[in-house]
Amino acid sequence: MKLLTFGPSGGVVAAPTTSLPEVPGGEDNWDYRFCWVRDSAFTARAFYGLGYEQEAESFVSWLLRWVVGGSAGTLVLTGLLAGSQRLRLTRMNLPFLLGTMVTADRDRAKLYGLGLHLLNGLVVSGVYLAAFAAWGRAGWWLGGLLGVLHAGLVLLVVLPAMPTLHPRMAAESQGPTEVKPLEPPGFLGLHYGTWTPLTVLVSHVAFGMLLGGLYPP
Repeated sequence: MKLLTFGPSGGVVAAPTTSLPEVPGGEDNWDYRFCWVRDSAFTARAFYGLGYEQEAESFVSWLLRWVVGGSAGTLVLTGLLAGSQRLRLTRMNLPFLLGTMVTADRDRAKLYGLGLHLLNGLVVSGVYLAAFAAWGRAGWWLGGLLGVLHAGLVLLVVLPAMPTLHPRMAAESQGPTEVKPLEPPGFLGLHYGTWTPLTVLVSHVAFGMLLGGLYPP
């Protein structure tokens, strides 16, 4: 079991098998070199039962840091963006944009969007923690640097793709319509306000700094 354990997180891979063909000569391969939360939870329970508490707590504590850190970081990011809206620095509301992708009802969109935003924050925070583990180091400054890259991805890739991906967002070449009433973000999200790039940068840097500070050295 020790050989199947990833030291930085304590996660245990499902099995050391890789590239086993589903059928002889088939293209699909079975690859179990992943840490599934369910399987790792069973393994941690077995460790506890056998008295190997340190091995069990290593994974459980990493999982708690991921959930707590990711949730806290996402709430801080969302709070900073909401504060920027109240200060009239930007009109961009990421949870609302996410929510309107699944419903046209504005009230439901706010609720659904917040849930999707928190879930997305957990997924992204997992990427941050994976980067820290791969580098073998972490810290608020390294998390902040990842936050800069994260903000750049949002501003240069995600927002420009929104008119194509969002079923209720107008195209850049056309104005809002009855079917697509949402205004597109424009270059760097500038349609939502000239301070939008800065608010996105600050909020994502804060997100990264929080995760970097919570990750153990």
